[in-house]
Amino acid sequence: MRPDPHDPSTTVVPTVDLAGSPVPTTDGAPSAPDASSRSRAVWMDVVRGAAVLLIVVFHATVFVEQYGGLTAPRWIAEVNTVVTPLRIPLLILLSGVLLGQSIRKGRHRYFSGKLRNVAWPYLVWATVWGALSWPVYSLLGYALGGSYLWFLLYLLSFYCLAWFLRGVPAELVGVVAVIASVLAPEGTLNAERWPYLFALFMLGHLLTARPRLRQWLFASPWALPAAAVLLTLHLALGLGYGYGLESALFTIAVGTLIMRAARAYGSARPLRPLRFVGRNSLVFYAAHYPLMAGAAIGARAAGVSSAALLWVVLLVVAIVGSAVLARWRQHPPISWLFTAPRPHLSRGLTTPTRPSRQ
Repeated sequence: MRPDPHDPSTTVVPTVDLAGSPVPTTDGAPSAPDASSRSRAVWMDVVRGAAVLLIVVFHATVFVEQYGGLTAPRWIAEVNTVVTPLRIPLLILLSGVLLGQSIRKGRHRYFSGKLRNVAWPYLVWATVWGALSWPVYSLLGYALGGSYLWFLLYLLSFYCLAWFLRGVPAELVGVVAVIASVLAPEGTLNAERWPYLFALFMLGHLLTARPRLRQWLFASPWALPAAAVLLTLHLALGLGYGYGLESALFTIAVGTLIMRAARAYGSARPLRPLRFVGRNSLVFYAAHYPLMAGAAIGARAAGVSSAALLWVVLLVVAIVGSAVLARWRQHPPISWLFTAPRPHLSRGLTTPTRPSRQ
């Protein structure tokens, strides 16, 4: 039986999602380093690309208001608020989908992959942004997670903890994480946010570890009505839009609708740009913020005073600039910005052999 290309349990995908290796050339993306990338799940690229673009749109609004000294259009601010539970939470959930296959690679490949593909780009871009922001902000503070890159730091901690909890049922881990989020002191951002997002990470893992759950999500006719009920409950109860339990119903409901749509229509030709962004999500995520900073400085020097125009300029510069980097991400030194270079021996060296006995 031919494996379903939309089923993460039957496809071979990179061990890290947002920070993973580049993938197929079918949509004009950089060439894949190995055959495993060519069979990755298309729907994941679509969902990941949409989530990353929502992050870019949000940060463009932040730059308009905080760095441009202007007021962004109200509708943009409202959209940013509503989609908050879909930006980072969906990226976290998709990362969890890849956890099981990553663990099966063994301890050495597991941790070396996380160091090369998550820790390395985090440190590189935290250093870049910290240097650009100095002396306004502390370089050390950025290195410890006080920047737009906090997602990568969270992701790295999730992968590390998940390895040591791999023998514990994922359902139990998720429930404990939810309880920890509930018991966290109110107003402690990371104490509330971290366990909640870790619970979503484990939920993503369950989509692969529990075939019945995955089958229900992608094939059951009851999944869509269930999502509609959860969304109605969220709206009726007047729950918030953030990275906490108050947004769980919204994240699960709308996330289900998005994943079902991506599975059904993800291969459509008009979605090629979105798949490209999804395959190169690390590039867009890491590079867009410094690119926006440069664009904001240039726009201020040019005397741009329109919030809408500045917002569009920031988006264009961030997306086009990130796309250029993505196109060349397989070529040093660009590749070194996103993946740690592998150490290798000189070709002139040979392995010593044991002398033969006479």
